[in-house]
Amino acid sequence: LRILANIIKKNKLCDLNLNSTSLNDKKLKILIEALEVNHSLCDLSLGFNCMTIETFQTLMNAIKNNSNLSWLVLCSNELGDEGVKIISERFHFDAPIHFLNLADNNISAIGAKIIAENITNTKLLALDLGCNQITDKGMKTLLRALKGNVNIKILKLNNTGISEKSGKAIRDILIESQLMTLDLTNNNLGDGIEDIATAIKSNQWLQHLGLEKTGLNHHNIKSFVTALAENQTLRTLNICKNEELGDIGVEAV
Repeated sequence: LRILANIIKKNKLCDLNLNSTSLNDKKLKILIEALEVNHSLCDLSLGFNCMTIETFQTLMNAIKNNSNLSWLVLCSNELGDEGVKIISERFHFDAPIHFLNLADNNISAIGAKIIAENITNTKLLALDLGCNQITDKGMKTLLRALKGNVNIKILKLNNTGISEKSGKAIRDILIESQLMTLDLTNNNLGDGIEDIATAIKSNQWLQHLGLEKTGLNHHNIKSFVTALAENQTLRTLNICKNEELGDIGVEAV
């Protein structure tokens, strides 16, 4: 790792992927010292390393002066809501993160609220909050903050513990933003699908929509199919693992 640290210090690396490398705090500190003097890095991936919140704070301090860093992957690090508070400060920098992956980090509705309070006018292009139990309460707060944000293009909200109660909030962001990719996989949206269908009918931006295992059935698929007939932009639609569609639902599609 010290050899790698020296390379980071002396070379103009653009992309560094250290996902799943079992970096403990001691090893991370060696890396962080190198990152502190490197200002060329554009993409940094440190997913699946279970860093402590103290080490994460040190990491964010180390990279704060790197104006080139635009892609940050921190998935599966158990950062929690406290980690969200730390990363949200980066949203206000002159050179903010554009692509942020916080999937599977034990983020709750509280963390979603922290993001919402800091994200409104950011230049964030892509946000992955999948596999965090944000719940309907957190989702509604987050999506309200993102309404009208024309910068964000990719939003991954798979397996976030939301239900049909978030349907109207999802509808509103599809109407009032310029999202191109939305992943809602593995959320039991039920009748909220009809709210989404209402937005899809007139949406002119969305190209990829993930509705795998979301409670699509032979009733709510009808309104969705009607909406698709009027939509001119959607290119990819994932509706697999919706067992209640049945033969009737499949025929409708």
